[in-house]
Amino acid sequence: MPILTQRPQTEPTVNVTVYSRQHQFMIDTGATYSCIGKDGANLPLSPSKIRTIGFSGKKQVIPMTEPVPLQIGKIIIYASLLYSADAPNNLLGRDVLCQLQAKIKCTPEGIYFDVADEQPNRISVPMMSLTTPQVPPQVWSQHKTDVGFVKSAELQKFRTKPGVRLPYQRQYPLRPDTIEGIRSTIDGLENAGVLIKTRSVCNIPIFPIRKPNGDEYRLVHDLRAINAIVTEEIPIVPDPHTLLSNIPPGTKWFTVIDLCSAFFSVPVHPDSQYLFAFTYKNQQYTYTHLPQGFVHSPSIFNRILASDLNHLDIQSTTLMYVDDILICSKSKEQCEKDSIIVLTALAGGHKVSKKKLQFCQQTGEKLCHPGGARSRVAAPPR
Repeated sequence: MPILTQRPQTEPTVNVTVYSRQHQFMIDTGATYSCIGKDGANLPLSPSKIRTIGFSGKKQVIPMTEPVPLQIGKIIIYASLLYSADAPNNLLGRDVLCQLQAKIKCTPEGIYFDVADEQPNRISVPMMSLTTPQVPPQVWSQHKTDVGFVKSAELQKFRTKPGVRLPYQRQYPLRPDTIEGIRSTIDGLENAGVLIKTRSVCNIPIFPIRKPNGDEYRLVHDLRAINAIVTEEIPIVPDPHTLLSNIPPGTKWFTVIDLCSAFFSVPVHPDSQYLFAFTYKNQQYTYTHLPQGFVHSPSIFNRILASDLNHLDIQSTTLMYVDDILICSKSKEQCEKDSIIVLTALAGGHKVSKKKLQFCQQTGEKLCHPGGARSRVAAPPR
């Protein structure tokens, strides 16, 4: 176990190589996040920011870097760092120390520091971080209204059944807190081009639902009246129970990909947009892209997603269920390689949740069933 310092009054520091440049970082188990000062001036920054008490004692909003390679001895991991040019020292906080499985021992002889004696791919780091530099950054969703637009998707046009009456249902009153609760969603989708102001002969009420965390609301649009008047199509969304039976024998590694706002990535023809109108704050809006709750959205999206991925030259089996993708592989190396190929292909207009990505694991929890239930898949015991 290497010794950091032989005198208690000396700051315990360790050499960390970042993009081939060596810097000194002070070990700080009291810091939640690792931080780099002026040494990180040229590191790529991510959109993420952290509210913290700054080094001057004032509240600050500090940016995070993109995941960068950190080498300590023979160990290499990828992690995001807080970047502040005002920081007097580079700090190795609990986030990186835990990923390294670091061991710190204080003795009369000094402070000792060691990390798990494993190969880099054995370090307990979210495998997602290891793939980030190899995947186009535009595939990652940055916020709840960061919507992708699939380049391969054609404008979707819908016909109504002969002789039907177009539904116009007035918006019932909403409580002030629910109106305010969906404001950011409405504004975000309008800025993204998914919602536009309109005047339509159709109108279907919306009703916000409070999310389990209690602080946010989900915009829900009950489109059953529209579903009843459009012509029927043969659905092609597979049954999730049947789908999971297609996992090949010998599968040991899984990647689970969660697509964000998947339906919003497919455009609706201007001639059909009037069907999806609703009223918010006395203003009618409508969707320019497939809405949630529309009967044909799952099958249309599933067809487009399959078209985008089925041509890929990979050895793993890829299973798709609406906005979930399950990659099944026989080896870790194959899983990593094929998962990166799939993620790169998805960068053509799809958006992926980095937070929910389960990259190259021996268990996978996903494939959402109707009603919200989830299936868990696992490699057979050795």
